[in-house]
Amino acid sequence: MNKYLSGWKFWALSALGRVPSQWLRRLVLRRVFGADIGADAVVYGGFEIRAPRRLVIGAGSVIGHRVTLDARGGLVIGCNVNISGEAMIWTAQHDYRDPEFNAVFKPVTIEDHAWLGTRCMVLPGVTVGRGAVVAAGAVVTHDVPPCTVVAGIPAREVARRPDDFRYAANKDALAVV
Repeated sequence: MNKYLSGWKFWALSALGRVPSQWLRRLVLRRVFGADIGADAVVYGGFEIRAPRRLVIGAGSVIGHRVTLDARGGLVIGCNVNISGEAMIWTAQHDYRDPEFNAVFKPVTIEDHAWLGTRCMVLPGVTVGRGAVVAAGAVVTHDVPPCTVVAGIPAREVARRPDDFRYAANKDALAVV
């Protein structure tokens, strides 16, 4: 029975990602699926969210089109974070050394004012520090210090960012998408 309930939730979340209303998507994610989504957060369509009850999105953050948020291991996204389209954040993976190939769950934290570029990937157990930038297409395997810009596979530091944030990530977000 639990298998069927999980299937229903997956289908319902997939359908919700296609609803053309920010307001309705946030409402259903909060009230039906138990996600903790802050005021004025923007969640664009086409998303994939796994275990929304373990998902926290801070106020003013923007989750782009077709983003994958795996919260099975716990996922905290701070305030004024920008996660660009098709980015993926994973909190679960298989242990390739385990003869049973069991899943391993580790929480991920994306701190305030971080920016994850298009099609980047953040792997389990990583913290992306305050104001850090993950370049498009990067694969983050280790923690990213605050105000650090990382790029590549695996992601490595390529620059530093000034620690002077006065913006709201959602200020240019489209109202209904």
